[in-house]
Amino acid sequence: MATFSHSESRRLYSWWWDSHNSPKNSKWLQENLTDMDAKVKTMIKLIEEDADSFARRAEMYYKKRPELMRLVEEFYRAYLH
Repeated sequence: MATFSHSESRRLYSWWWDSHNSPKNSKWLQENLTDMDAKVKTMIKLIEEDADSFARRAEMYYKKRPELMRLVEEFYRAYLH
């Protein structure tokens, strides 16, 4: 699995967002894209936080896992229907 630096992931994500964010989009689509953008930014922030030791990374994982799972479940429910 490839890992990207913070600047690389932001650049790739920015390209995706810019290609989907258009004034021609319907209000419903624009609201959904804005909501998805906020959730993705939250997930990236949770994932990209650095830790200086294995123990600290493990602690961060267990603390952040419920929040990440909640966001993934929201994505799943939103796009299931």
